[in-house]
Amino acid sequence: MRLVALLNLGYLGVEFAVALSIGSVSLLADSVDFLEDAAVNFLIFAALGWSANPHAHRQRAARRFNSARHHARSGPPAPLRA
Repeated sequence: MRLVALLNLGYLGVEFAVALSIGSVSLLADSVDFLEDAAVNFLIFAALGWSANPHAHRQRAARRFNSARHHARSGPPAPLRA
């Protein structure tokens, strides 16, 4: 997946340089499409990394919930004495 994104960025650079050198607006627009493709590929790669350990998010949420529940059971703090 990373290779595909890097290849898209490479094609973007080549096509953008050629578009500027010959003054072609259609090649310039197509190079922007390569940029979009590369961005989507990088986002997919990042999302795959986020879901590598799906249980970690649930475990972290359970710890926070149990911690909040423990604090709720302890009751209100003692009144201050002057």
